[in-house]
Amino acid sequence: MLTRAVVLLLQGKKALAKMQAGDYDEAAVRTRLENLITTRPVVVFSFSTCPFCVKVRRRVGRRGVLAGV
Repeated sequence: MLTRAVVLLLQGKKALAKMQAGDYDEAAVRTRLENLITTRPVVVFSFSTCPFCVKVRRRVGRRGVLAGV
């Protein structure tokens, strides 16, 4: 069970993400994401400033998986 503080934090993160994303074609984005996921052996969505994301990208890269943007 999530505490009230965690729920509020998650709601704030969702609101911030929506604000940053702005207006976009949700169906087109969904189609593109589904295509990426189904046509590649590995897909990682990450932030450039996230230390855990950086670690995952390095480990995947060391295994010879090419990264794309």
